[in-house]
Amino acid sequence: MDIVTVVSSIVGGVVGGSAAGALLFGFLKDRWIESVKANYAGELEAFKDSLSQGQKHMQARIDRSIFVSSAQFDTEFDAMKTMYALASKVGILISVIRPVFETRPGNQTEDERVADIQTKYNLASLAFNEFASQIDSLSPFYPVELHTAFVECRSAASTELGQLSAEGLQAFSPVGYRDAMENERAFRSAHQLASTIIRNRLDQLSVVA
Repeated sequence: MDIVTVVSSIVGGVVGGSAAGALLFGFLKDRWIESVKANYAGELEAFKDSLSQGQKHMQARIDRSIFVSSAQFDTEFDAMKTMYALASKVGILISVIRPVFETRPGNQTEDERVADIQTKYNLASLAFNEFASQIDSLSPFYPVELHTAFVECRSAASTELGQLSAEGLQAFSPVGYRDAMENERAFRSAHQLASTIIRNRLDQLSVVA
């Protein structure tokens, strides 16, 4: 029975008094129940859809997870952390030897400038040697693609230090600064790649008891 039939019955005198009230109440009650059912049905479907999506995301995460023991995780994490720290140190120390924007004391003599450059070069060389010596020795404990990224860092740093050693003060000519920018760009690119690989790797690793 629809609302038009109910109203027509009441207005036309087919039903009256308390019977009319009961008829109208019953109709409204049924409509309310139908409305509530429809509302809950919609919420249930939305919940089912949300649950399904959550299950799919969880399954996708499980599918790409790499399950390792706590000892394996700690070993790999420490190796990646050590290598990334060493690479970062090299990048910082090399970048200050012939930066794009260099400021020097106005009263600095040429000999003092050379001594300052030599000090920075020595510090960068020490950091580079430590980084280079660890790349292969720790390589069994972190992913191959990360090792490749660190090798690219080493190559860019080695090129920069080699140019500085071979060219002396000529390395600080306009052409030398251009070379420095290219070397730093190559180093930063590989360094950023290493960071991305480490983040993705840690996201994949799942420790099992």
